[in-house]
Amino acid sequence: DARLRRVDPVGRKDVSALGIEEQRVDAVFDLLTPPEARAGLGDGFGVVLRIVIWRSDDVLRLPLAAAFRDDGGWAVFVARDGVATLRPVELGRIGTDTAEVLSGLDEGETVILHPGDRVTHGLSVVARVAEPI
Repeated sequence: DARLRRVDPVGRKDVSALGIEEQRVDAVFDLLTPPEARAGLGDGFGVVLRIVIWRSDDVLRLPLAAAFRDDGGWAVFVARDGVATLRPVELGRIGTDTAEVLSGLDEGETVILHPGDRVTHGLSVVARVAEPI
């Protein structure tokens, strides 16, 4: 375990061992794990890590594939009783695959993923896969 102390403000181009050009940025972490639990870790070692910026267990999450911009805000199409209904939503934190829903949706409602420009308010829809959010 570690805590991020600093991320350098400027990245650099580097070439990997496989010859692939990559963008890299240095980050400094303070290790929190006791030294005896990381005996094999030495100076200059590279690590694979996951950085958690924010976490909450009590959040309604929306697949980003369902959200789109509409009238200056965010919206989704909710499928209810075989009809697509345009619904404005307020999103909070947005990750790579999901977003926090602050308002506009209730748990268990079915949203249309990748709605495309042919989906409109009032369109008849048939569920292929129903996954409650």
